[in-house]
Amino acid sequence: MSEAILIAAALGCTEEAAFHALPIFRRREVPRGYVFVGLAGECQCVWLVLNGLITLTTYGVDGQLARINSYGPGEAAGAFPRSRTAIGELRAEIKTEVLEGGSNALFSVAGSVPEIGRGLAALFATQIETLLGRHTNQITLSAAGRVYAELLSSADASGKISPPPVIAALALRVNTSRETASRAVAAAERRGLLRRNSEAMTIPSASRLRDLII
Repeated sequence: MSEAILIAAALGCTEEAAFHALPIFRRREVPRGYVFVGLAGECQCVWLVLNGLITLTTYGVDGQLARINSYGPGEAAGAFPRSRTAIGELRAEIKTEVLEGGSNALFSVAGSVPEIGRGLAALFATQIETLLGRHTNQITLSAAGRVYAELLSSADASGKISPPPVIAALALRVNTSRETASRAVAAAERRGLLRRNSEAMTIPSASRLRDLII
């Protein structure tokens, strides 16, 4: 798939508009553990996640490492609208594929190409809504309930998640263990509420899966 098509999909714009951003981005695949930017480093890029998971972590006053946020497919990590000192470390938790673009250059293009500007505004607004939802779920839902809520929010209108989520990444996004997330997915599969193959995970009935969110 061409980078213009990937940019258009990530920003919700036409390929014609995406061509204006094409010189800014490069496609990268990084291994698990790769550090995009370290704590207090200079963050000069935006990373649009195509596959995988990036986590943002920092150290608390007690010296313990704390996870602030995670960014999966369809989300953007890094600095925007301008480059800045990083508020934490951005690291690939699993093998991750991204579109990497300069923060300042992307902001300039967003100002001159309205379609890209609108796409970025929608992208970041959706991320804020998703982040608030995850924090609310952390307070109000069980671990299994958070897994199901995350799967529902990740699915498209037909109930498909493609590529299928990596269980370890899913667990990190809802702040639970890999074992707990795996058990929740397996339980839903046994009831016919989730189906998986190498290409996608499918939710046959969103309403029935939603009934398990407690």
